[in-house]
Amino acid sequence: MEEVRAAVVPQQPKGGDELRRNRRVLQDIGNRPITRSFHAQLIAKAQEKGVNNANPVVLPVLDDKVALNRKRFPAKKVVPRKEIEKPKTEAVVVISSDEEEEKKEPVNRCKPEEVRKEVKTLTSILTARSKAMAIGVNSKPKEKIVEIDSADVNDELAVVEYIDDLYKFYKLTEVCFISFLPPQFNFPFSYLLSYRRKFPMQDDSRVHDYMESQPDVNSKMRSILVDWLVEVHKKFELMPETFYLTVNILDRYLSMKIVSRRELQLVGISSMVIASKYEEIWAPQVNDFVCLSDYAYTANQILRMEKAILGKLEWYLTVPTPYVFLSRYIKASVSPDVEIKNMVFFLTELGILHYPTIILYSPSLIAAAAVYAARFTLGKVPVWTETLKHHTGYNTEQLRDCAKLLVGLHSNAAGSKFQAVFRKFSMPEYGAVALFVPAKSGDGLINNRRVLQDIGNRPITRSFRAQLIAKAQEKGVKNVNPVVLPVLEDKVALNRKCVRTQKVVPKKEIEKQTPEDLVIISSDEEEKDKSVEGRKEVKTLTSILTARSKAMALGVNIKPKEKIVEIDSADVNDELAVVEYIDDLYKFYKLTEDDSRVHDYMDSQPDINTNMRSILIDWLIDVHRKFELMPETFYLTVNILDRYLSKKIVSRRELQLVGISSMVIASKYEEIWAPQVNDFVCLSDYAYTANQILRMEKAILGKLEWYLTVPTPYVFLSRYIKASVSPDVEMKNMVFFLAELGILHYPTIILYSPSMISAAAVYAARYTLNKIPVWTETLKHHTGHSEEQLRDCAKLLVGLHSNSAESKLQAVYRKFSRPEYGAVALFVPAKKRFCASSLQD
Repeated sequence: MEEVRAAVVPQQPKGGDELRRNRRVLQDIGNRPITRSFHAQLIAKAQEKGVNNANPVVLPVLDDKVALNRKRFPAKKVVPRKEIEKPKTEAVVVISSDEEEEKKEPVNRCKPEEVRKEVKTLTSILTARSKAMAIGVNSKPKEKIVEIDSADVNDELAVVEYIDDLYKFYKLTEVCFISFLPPQFNFPFSYLLSYRRKFPMQDDSRVHDYMESQPDVNSKMRSILVDWLVEVHKKFELMPETFYLTVNILDRYLSMKIVSRRELQLVGISSMVIASKYEEIWAPQVNDFVCLSDYAYTANQILRMEKAILGKLEWYLTVPTPYVFLSRYIKASVSPDVEIKNMVFFLTELGILHYPTIILYSPSLIAAAAVYAARFTLGKVPVWTETLKHHTGYNTEQLRDCAKLLVGLHSNAAGSKFQAVFRKFSMPEYGAVALFVPAKSGDGLINNRRVLQDIGNRPITRSFRAQLIAKAQEKGVKNVNPVVLPVLEDKVALNRKCVRTQKVVPKKEIEKQTPEDLVIISSDEEEKDKSVEGRKEVKTLTSILTARSKAMALGVNIKPKEKIVEIDSADVNDELAVVEYIDDLYKFYKLTEDDSRVHDYMDSQPDINTNMRSILIDWLIDVHRKFELMPETFYLTVNILDRYLSKKIVSRRELQLVGISSMVIASKYEEIWAPQVNDFVCLSDYAYTANQILRMEKAILGKLEWYLTVPTPYVFLSRYIKASVSPDVEMKNMVFFLAELGILHYPTIILYSPSMISAAAVYAARYTLNKIPVWTETLKHHTGHSEEQLRDCAKLLVGLHSNSAESKLQAVYRKFSRPEYGAVALFVPAKKRFCASSLQD
């Protein structure tokens, strides 16, 4: 027995002959389950190889589930197969899927028909139930998918054999593209698709929200630029592909690189130059773009920016833009006319023009939604076919949100500030599709809520419900009650009394409820046309709430609310005033002022103190006035000085050198004609040489990392003085006098932000000059500060004004005592009135 076991299960090293034989047996049976007859075959084969005992034959290991569900057969003496006792049919449970097993003669089986009738599998039961449930639900025959490429079989350029793989590849790569492949790759698409699924890349050709990373550019500026590029594209009569690639290059570059407002148009021009060279046979010359940009940039600037963009994008220009999908999806619309093509491109370009569209949706979804919205606008039935669903991969539910957005843009196109797309598609060569009635105001909304569109989203009153039901009856609806009415909003539904359904009669015969029983909410124009008597009798929810609010407000605030004055209306035509972006600019300044604001650094300076800083700034004020520099230069000088002192320990001997070099930097940044370095050497009484000043200038710029575009108090002063509404010269001088007094003293710039110092200076100046009211709603709106927030800082500035005549630091006082500054320093300070007024805590 031991010899037999040793022969059957020999201990061979891994990879030996016996293991290969065992694997060969496993391969022969094809992992098929072990039936009684197959078990006998294996034993017979083992006997032929000289094994006496059949039971220990090594058989393939069965799955646990199969082994547990199979009856175990005791070992028997092996006899020829024909002499094996045949079990009864009822006792045999056969599990076999092998072809060889299927070819065998059925052992004592019944007829196939009888067996099929008796045996009920779970699959057959579920299938039968599904078919039974489906009866009556959808008896409509399934729509066939049209073969849209059959006409192009003989066109080699249509590459019909690979077109489906191409668009599968585009769908996969519109989010993540395969940047690791060289441009001349020659792999089959099936390989690329499988590789892409296994190893997804992180590089995006579709841009995500990048505006938060652009401090000087916003979405409105992007729209203005793209709107202008539409005009340029039309002027040069370029291919549609060029425009879509231009926008793609522009957005991808902006998502990777911070661009200043001054460079934004340059980036757009260079993007179109690149796209033209890529797509056009005869691309426009660079000088043509220079001319169209009104010579804002030179040819060299455009070419340098082109090189920068290509370097940042790593020369990757083969990306799936919306145009790639549009050409396919329009074709899938089956025999599309010129009208639908123009409408699709019109809606797509409207979408691309607006920043949220390209952020929220992928290129393929934008293209599919444009086709969907265009078909709906032009009344194509059905709106979305099985062919379109097959080729786009989107159903109507997935497209509705994007399609609604595009239809909304169509509705607002005529009144929008961005008119390039609207003008383009209003021309006869584009079918004037921009002038078509948008789908929003047509037969129904994109989501087929037809009844909701018909009623204009107006609330359902009893009389209006009767009108709807009457209309439904005219259209042949027998049952009146189930008419689909718009779903009311939860808040409105809770506040409205339920109206019971009544038998429909002509409107004039409807029984009128007493006013006490009815609370009607109506905002529709048609509802407003009711008689005056009806209005007196009916109490609307709006009137009730308004009456309650007025009753509560009696005695509390009789004074009408002050209106906010539009301070930029006079500068609408002034391009330098950038009225369209001014609010966004100051929001940005308020957000970033803390980044350049210094904190208390005197503890880290062992050799200087606050008094030395004040003496230095007092001297810089005299230097600033001597050179007749711009006000901005002084405020930037102090900012550079404080930021450098907060980062670098400076000796007493070098302090004046730091101040001089700070003013040199600020002069070069702000002035058109900056003073020469030798002029500063002369004014410093030759305490430092020109080389020392230049070396310190370089050291300061290196320490500040060349970061000079910072919101100083002057940035806010110019805006807040304007918000004071028609300020006189006296007011302006007083504001600057108080602001410079504050900056001269170290505690002020440590305790308060630049915007707070500026707002407090305006507040204290208005109080000093007896302006009534001291703080208006317009000032509160534009500064973002209330009186309570400003009082502490304003008291500090008024205190400095009171002590300025006796202070050792006389530069600010002398400057604003001169007639050219209105001698505002000689005015009576507001300190006494501050103590006796509401300014006190």
